[in-house]
Amino acid sequence: MFRTKADNVDSVSKSERKKYGETIFNYMKAETYFNSETLEASLEVKKIKLVIDFYGQDVDKDSITVYLNQTVLGLDESGQDVYGSNFPVIYTLEKQKEGYKVIHYEEPRDGSFYQEDIKRMFPEKKFGPLNKLKSGNIAFEEEVQ
Repeated sequence: MFRTKADNVDSVSKSERKKYGETIFNYMKAETYFNSETLEASLEVKKIKLVIDFYGQDVDKDSITVYLNQTVLGLDESGQDVYGSNFPVIYTLEKQKEGYKVIHYEEPRDGSFYQEDIKRMFPEKKFGPLNKLKSGNIAFEEEVQ
């Protein structure tokens, strides 16, 4: 079953989106933008931050695919951006006994592939104009050790 923010304001609770976000934040710390390699290359980063805007979800028996816009930031001691990016993304989360696990991650490719990937990842029949969908963001921050 597919639900978007535009379909029903309360279709996915904030607490459920927070669970998704915590799973994604932990995945990013282990695997992608916030992993130790990235942080070691940016010694001035003292805090990492993930802000997600939820667009919708597909729910299957054993998994949930969430459609998001994510902002990834590395902040210095004064809270200024050292690095950052913002882009739409899809995560597939497997239901576990205690929460979720990321089993698939997809972001659009750069350059001339970007628009093609956006159209494929976020088909208009499901989403319409994405830039108008906003659910209120959820943010996760953590000090860098």
